[in-house]
Amino acid sequence: MKIISRNLFLFCLTLFNFQNNYTQSAGNADPDFLKWKSYFNQLYGADYNLMNGLRYINIYPSAEGHPFLDEDRFYQGNVVINKQLYRDVEIKYDICNQEIILQYQYFSGGTDKIILVKEFIDEFVMNGRLFRKYTFPENVPGFYQVISKGNIYCLNYWK
Repeated sequence: MKIISRNLFLFCLTLFNFQNNYTQSAGNADPDFLKWKSYFNQLYGADYNLMNGLRYINIYPSAEGHPFLDEDRFYQGNVVINKQLYRDVEIKYDICNQEIILQYQYFSGGTDKIILVKEFIDEFVMNGRLFRKYTFPENVPGFYQVISKGNIYCLNYWK
């Protein structure tokens, strides 16, 4: 019995040493792993904070007119989501539903559209106009255009 216990102990000790010699410590990342991670981020985008929302589908394609501010097209703009600024994104503003539609490119070159989660959006700039989310006791939270000159501010609500 002593011989079996001693051999089992030696086997476990050898296995433990083998594992320590051939496993990677948490602080040292494999350069190949970092290279592939960088490649993946270039293809798919590294930030899911921006790419968070529902896929946009026009459910009224035959309706006359459109619900968007200005023209029914995407504008280069900026959006602040969870206090993080994203520059030069393609957005349009649905004033009827108070939603921001983001157009983005797939890694393969195609495009798609998502409705950004409005609870996460702090502000956005589109077509040279600044919009911020405000909550007033009389209304549900909404995006208001901020018009300012010096220390004077005016809020404009589009609907």
